[in-house]
Amino acid sequence: MIRDYKISIIRILAMISIVSCHIFQSLDMQIAFWLNVGVQVFLFMSGYLYGQKTIDNNKNWIIKQFKKILVPYYIYVLCIIGVYLIFASNDMTWNNVISLLTLQIFCSLPKGLGHLWFILIILACYMITPLLQKIIKSNIYARNKKIILIFIICILVEFLFFQSKITTNICNIICYILGYLIAYEKSKEKNKTIECIIIILAIITNAIKIFDVNSNNIVINSILNILVLNSHILLGSAIFIILYKLFKNINNLLRETNKKYIDTIDSYCYYIYITHHVFILGPLSLINITPIFVINLLIIIICIIISSYLLKKITDLIINKKNK
Repeated sequence: MIRDYKISIIRILAMISIVSCHIFQSLDMQIAFWLNVGVQVFLFMSGYLYGQKTIDNNKNWIIKQFKKILVPYYIYVLCIIGVYLIFASNDMTWNNVISLLTLQIFCSLPKGLGHLWFILIILACYMITPLLQKIIKSNIYARNKKIILIFIICILVEFLFFQSKITTNICNIICYILGYLIAYEKSKEKNKTIECIIIILAIITNAIKIFDVNSNNIVINSILNILVLNSHILLGSAIFIILYKLFKNINNLLRETNKKYIDTIDSYCYYIYITHHVFILGPLSLINITPIFVINLLIIIICIIISSYLLKKITDLIINKKNK
């Protein structure tokens, strides 16, 4: 199968966006909360990739995906709990330990590890993938009803929690579903229409957020809140669609040497995501380790490279050992 370097490059850009987001967040710069759209880009891309594949054995497929996500996650979590207990024991309570081990189901995540909320969401996306495949293969009328119902449930649940000042990130699953639907849809004309609608809605909803549009009418204000709640989801989806079209001919333009570099960086993206945050935010942050920001940034990059390299190597050893 020919490798699609459009996907690899977008994944790398999404990863850079997320790391940059946390660096800007540590500097208390507002741009951070736009750059974190890299998570939504990644979710849409994951849905897009799995929408092109057929799952023959649901159980084996889910086990494989869970292993891919959870083996490096738990290796990192067990290590980082030990590091916190040594260097930042006040920031690692029993509630924090439970939160990390249960994927934030019962408690909030500790400072410096808040980015790990993503793990539960991507696993939820994998869990519903066989269901999405089943829905897609049903007749058009039934399929449309079920998909709309899933969207409504995700939005309403998130909105209800949003009103209670509780964040569940459930709405992010919509990114995955949108990517899955576009990949599965064989009609190019329908796809173009859906993609245009997503891009237009992304512009409108983010304009509402930027200009802080609100109304005295409770119903209208609730609708505006729902639109703002989904603005980031639509933005991430739109960015993927635009980048995928921009990189249309990238496979033919890349040299073999460049492809090898892209392959290597791409293979570390997930490990970089898991390990990077602790060096930038929280009690173990290195962002102010010296008075010179550029030196701090260089130290952080080196730490991210070393930690992601070690995490990948340990993960590969464990998975390969189990497969023997």
